Amino acid sequence: MTVTVTVTVTVTIEPFRGTEEEERAIKEIFFLSSARQSFVNDNDREQFYQRWTRYYFASWPGEIRLARTFAADGPRLAGYLMFCPDSAGALSYFESRIPSYGVFADLFAGFPAHLHMNCHPSARGQGIGGRLIMDARKRAPAGVHIVTSPDSRNVGFYRRNGFSFEVKRSWNAYELLFMGARARSARE
Repeated sequence: MTVTVTVTVTVTIEPFRGTEEEERAIKEIFFLSSARQSFVNDNDREQFYQRWTRYYFASWPGEIRLARTFAADGPRLAGYLMFCPDSAGALSYFESRIPSYGVFADLFAGFPAHLHMNCHPSARGQGIGGRLIMDARKRAPAGVHIVTSPDSRNVGFYRRNGFSFEVKRSWNAYELLFMGARARSARE
């Protein structure tokens, strides 16, 4: 006998409120999603986290969105998206922390916003990341971009979510891929 059970999960996209609980959940998802898993010590781990997230918490906290799921076992943070509407304005901050940040600066005019996002591994493949992207694209002034590695597992995800403009460049013997998406209207 086979029994099929249907589980309904509600997902909401909501603004970051700045609670300690939210910050802890973001950090957990960040490290579960990071390609880098080895650190010299706790300080090295914290510096790595701050390098990739501090700017958004300090400069654009109102642009951080959280994806929450609500199922029978209660609410849970399933993903986050940190959004910067002015990549050119962030250049001086990021270049000192992420030296490759300026490699694509000449493309920022066409895709002025950028994002950093991750979903909890258990929430992947459920459309949650796509909903976060849709929300960001509605808020992007002219377009939004990400930079990743051409062989990263996230390339297909971004292509499926409208990031169709692509430029590859090398930086310090690493290949980088700029992926851009035009803004979407509120009706899409």
